[in-house]
Amino acid sequence: MLGLLEHMKTMINLAVNSDPSEFTVTKTTGQPATYPIARVAMSVIDRRWQQFEAFFRQSVDVYSGNYTEPTILQRMQIISPEQHYPFREQLSARKRMMSMGGPFHTNNIRTLPGIFSAIIWRAITYRTEFSEAEKMLFVNIDDWNATVSKIPSAVTGYICNKAAYGSTNPGRSEKLVPVYWKQVQNLEWEAYCRREETTTFQDTMRLFSGRNDNPFPHLGLLGAFDLVVDLTYCSKAIHSLPTNMTVAECIFKINRGSMNGVMVLNGGNPSARNKRNKADVAICNATIGKAIEVMHNVIDDTKRADIIIDNILAENALLNMITPTTELVTAWTDNIFPNGGHVDNETNS
Repeated sequence: MLGLLEHMKTMINLAVNSDPSEFTVTKTTGQPATYPIARVAMSVIDRRWQQFEAFFRQSVDVYSGNYTEPTILQRMQIISPEQHYPFREQLSARKRMMSMGGPFHTNNIRTLPGIFSAIIWRAITYRTEFSEAEKMLFVNIDDWNATVSKIPSAVTGYICNKAAYGSTNPGRSEKLVPVYWKQVQNLEWEAYCRREETTTFQDTMRLFSGRNDNPFPHLGLLGAFDLVVDLTYCSKAIHSLPTNMTVAECIFKINRGSMNGVMVLNGGNPSARNKRNKADVAICNATIGKAIEVMHNVIDDTKRADIIIDNILAENALLNMITPTTELVTAWTDNIFPNGGHVDNETNS
């Protein structure tokens, strides 16, 4: 599906119009033409969007505690929220990192120890027992070394989860902390946070992902994106909120779970995401816009005014609506959650 505009050799500009189901394509002739976002029956796309709405509605019910017999999805969200729950700021790990002793607390995040510790969390200790039980803020490399020296070396995976973001990354390791400490001192982070000029999401993203180099090995584009999003949601934000197009560009470049969500909602198959084309950034942008619209409609129905809808939530919903778990993939491929998604017995959950 993605790459569907590739054959349009005459295209020089592509912009999303007010209708999220169409694109406006400007050809060399100067005559605009509308082109649908997928070459599949609209009934399929409509059904996928209904599935997305059902996913988000069930997620809101988990957020509100408004359920008695959990669906397959809701059970998965309760058991493994990092993988299946779209409200990232409600995750216990995220709340802990935002607390008084955490790196993202207002008193810490604009300091060198704060950003050093934030990088350690995202690049090494994310989704580990270490991040749940040990100290969260490290003044410097010596402080880190003193902390980990107390942990038996035989405890494999306690400090570093090599599959924290899904696929196993063999290079992800606590041995990289000295490299991170050296690199973080080159950021001039405290001066960056004091800048008078407007700092954008892209500016901060470049700090951690680099243009031509990799300043923080094995943090990766996805880890860098999540870190910069973390910084966006600090009580005193480091930078401005990203635009929909900025988030769309990140989804396109990272090319992971959120791109799978974009493909599914546009009638495609996630297995073909490596065939994407640069023009497909506009498809990502349109999908974010429509996802926000759908989520707003759900919020209006459920009267949950405390839930803030933005493009970051949209990206996370696109990520979490697709999962490697067989039951949920089957549900998405066929009909969403048969019989309302309720599980008849424990073996189906």
